[in-house]
Amino acid sequence: LKYFAIALLIILASVLFSIFLVKNKNRETQNEPQKTSNEKFIVIENLPFEKKIKTNGRLYAYNRFDIYAEVSGKIEKTEKPLRAGVFYKKGETIIKIDNSIVRNQLYAKKSSLLNQLTLLLPDLKYDFPNEYPKWQKYLEQFNVKKKLAPLPEISSIREKYYLASKNILQSYFEIKSSEATFEKYTIKAPYDGYLISATLREGDLARSGQKLGTFICSGLYELRAAVPLEEIMFVKKGMKASLREYNFGKEIEGVITRINPAVSSESQSVFVYIQTKDKSARDGQFYEVEIPVMINVKAAKIPKEAFDYENYIYVQENDGKKRIKPQILDETPLYYYVKGLPDGSKVFIAKSE
Repeated sequence: LKYFAIALLIILASVLFSIFLVKNKNRETQNEPQKTSNEKFIVIENLPFEKKIKTNGRLYAYNRFDIYAEVSGKIEKTEKPLRAGVFYKKGETIIKIDNSIVRNQLYAKKSSLLNQLTLLLPDLKYDFPNEYPKWQKYLEQFNVKKKLAPLPEISSIREKYYLASKNILQSYFEIKSSEATFEKYTIKAPYDGYLISATLREGDLARSGQKLGTFICSGLYELRAAVPLEEIMFVKKGMKASLREYNFGKEIEGVITRINPAVSSESQSVFVYIQTKDKSARDGQFYEVEIPVMINVKAAKIPKEAFDYENYIYVQENDGKKRIKPQILDETPLYYYVKGLPDGSKVFIAKSE
């Protein structure tokens, strides 16, 4: 019995010692530093950096004008209705205001001049025989319903004084002034384009100074975009720009045609003007703008998942990691462009599962 008790104690001691060794081994395993060989990383490669200046603006037709009435009268019907969205070719009548009264007044003035010249012709034949033929020809071609032709060239001071004494010059310039006013009763399209707004209709009374509508040419559009003062140094006239529709995502191409030398006092930015001839462009459309510019610097592209919430990254150093904060030059939805990291540096992305 004594030997049996001794043997039992020896076996129990052996079991307890084995349990102790197993626990100690597990504790040592847990305390071992984690190896980084199972982690993903990228190798840094610095390339010439193309910066994209981002801004926005609204696109408008480059050729556009607001139509104002310079005379008063009732708006008459023309070949095309006075409505927004109507297309006019160059020279077609957009708006015609009743001109019957001023037309008859103009005819009366021309008839008066015709009468003056008719009475003047016999005296010219006697006093200015060399000048008589040109005045006779002018009188023969005179038509009160056509635009008044320029007077024959005056050859001498004596002839000039003679015509002035007969009020020929005064009557001529009064008629030319009336003709200029008469033309304001008809508004014609200066180029092919669209009427995009109309405030009055046929039969309405137009008053002098009243806005009647807006007319645009659809072939060329321009966008004004604000560029931050610290980035305007990279923008040059003639650079291309990408214009993306705000809602639909469609891109069109434009060219920078002008750069305002002044700085906006409100935003401390500089306005650049971008033109496009894209047929899908529309007046008043809002666009997001990207202007790609090359700057004298190299940068590396790093996925955003490599950055922590403070924009730090982890790079390999000897057998461990070093946490650094690189200088970010630009970003896209998935990447940051940074500078200052040597080529060949390893940046850790994420641990593999």
